[in-house]
Amino acid sequence: SWAIPKYKGHRVYQNIVFQYSLHKLEQGSNKLIHYEYISENKEDISREVIPQLLKEIQTEGTILVWNKAFEKGCNREMARLYPEYKNQLLDLNNRMYDLGDIFAKQYYVDYRFNGSWSIKNVLPILAPHLNYKNLNGIHDGTEAMQGWYELVFSNIKNKEERKEELLRYCELDTYAMY
Repeated sequence: SWAIPKYKGHRVYQNIVFQYSLHKLEQGSNKLIHYEYISENKEDISREVIPQLLKEIQTEGTILVWNKAFEKGCNREMARLYPEYKNQLLDLNNRMYDLGDIFAKQYYVDYRFNGSWSIKNVLPILAPHLNYKNLNGIHDGTEAMQGWYELVFSNIKNKEERKEELLRYCELDTYAMY
């Protein structure tokens, strides 16, 4: 999100979808399939991400998220910007179930969450072998945004390493929900 929008039709501090990770459990199967995508384009990147995401997420099934308000907001903004995808993006919002609600609404509480329902605090308690601190380079959303900006808009030497860090961070987010 930029103070001065980079792309036509975008708003001040609008979140821009540059990446996704999707863990998909096919109906009738116990096989978990991982899909991921990251844009390295300097142009209007969400336009590039949307068709790929829609192809892989398909039109049926429950979509588990953490922080439904954020995810829905991103989809609504993309629907506003790209009306050709509006119906499909808004349908995703109708299929969402927010796993974060379990912790935000205090249906499950543990003092080790430190009063937070952030997946970064909950995950290491529920699944100690899955921990953002164990990742290389990217450990939270702010670092991910900065890391993507460096990957695309700066001349860092380790672009492939940065890309891999971003992909692994996002993958842990979605695997954690599984």
